Amino acid sequence: MMMSILPASRNAAFLLLSGLAAQVALLLRLNAQMGWLFAAGLVMLLFFTLAVGVLLMKTSLFAAGNTPGFLCLAFLINAAGLFLLLVACTQANNKSLLLMGTVISGLAEGAGLATILCGEARQLYRARPARCRLAALIIAISLAVMTCLRIQAAFAETAGFPYAFALLLDLALLGALWIKIMRDEN
Repeated sequence: MMMSILPASRNAAFLLLSGLAAQVALLLRLNAQMGWLFAAGLVMLLFFTLAVGVLLMKTSLFAAGNTPGFLCLAFLINAAGLFLLLVACTQANNKSLLLMGTVISGLAEGAGLATILCGEARQLYRARPARCRLAALIIAISLAVMTCLRIQAAFAETAGFPYAFALLLDLALLGALWIKIMRDEN
């Protein structure tokens, strides 16, 4: 059962990394509303919680867990964090929701990436040619970032942020659905 879920986890890595890059780009674009210092702080908080999520998944408590189950849960928790960011962007100056959403999303993305890149998944992930993997990853990240920034820029001032975060929320839910379908097929 484990070997059949691994190609799905490789695709899930593309979804997680492209969503992370688009989220960083959107948080940096929030500088018009919140200021440069707060936007940079949000990005640093996102990377810090991402590292904490990776370290948390490497502890012995989660090491022998169900990889597809953890991955699906990571996508769902990421969706919850992105939903908080979406709600925070619809309300004026709601910094506490922005902080909470960033922390929850960062922890979930770190846990998901650690789950994908551990053990047998790492061996299968490395089996593909490196150039093909890198090119696909760059295309996925570029497409996600450009789409989210284009959606945000299509509206006046900060009105496009909820729609851009809604796209990232959809990507997170798509990743959870993808893993659930692949797990249920096997």
